[in-house]
Amino acid sequence: MKPFKLNTYGFIRLTLIVLACYGLLSCEGPEGPAGDPGAQGSAGAQGPAGSTGPQGSQGPVGVANVIYSPWINSNWSRSFSSVDHFIINAVFTQQVLDNDMVLVYMKDSPNSTVVQELPRLVYSNDLIIFSLDFSVRVGSLRLFHSRSIHPDGLGADNIFPESQVRYIIVPAEIFGRLNLPDFSNYEEVCRVFEIEP
Repeated sequence: MKPFKLNTYGFIRLTLIVLACYGLLSCEGPEGPAGDPGAQGSAGAQGPAGSTGPQGSQGPVGVANVIYSPWINSNWSRSFSSVDHFIINAVFTQQVLDNDMVLVYMKDSPNSTVVQELPRLVYSNDLIIFSLDFSVRVGSLRLFHSRSIHPDGLGADNIFPESQVRYIIVPAEIFGRLNLPDFSNYEEVCRVFEIEP
């Protein structure tokens, strides 16, 4: 076998061939489309529980459980001994009677801007002629007054024929958690309990 001799011309040729091969092998074409996703791997081991965070601050007292009616037209009925108006509603449960506070407000007519809490005294010529009150039973609210001492026997049916009433039920769980308003101040009650007056 003949020994291989590399002259300058051969060396240059060999270098060019090596560089051309390197250039061809190192070129990249455009990236192909993404392949299908692989199978879901198994879940890792559960990490240790973190430490308990600090106690959060007390949230605001909610008034969402306060129940209230729209203004209801009074429908007075007279008997021998009293004048009554009944509101029948299933909202008056034994729970309400045993635990909650029922507030009742009245205005003398739909356009009146004066709203009074019941019970209220009714006057004629500076004399009290009757006390308008209410009572709650399971399933109903009763507004009433006993016989009027007015000389003509005037009662709520004569004096307030177009009166309207509204009830508000304040759940027991709100007591002690809320700065309760002066219940005789209707506007303040509406503000505290977020009720449209």
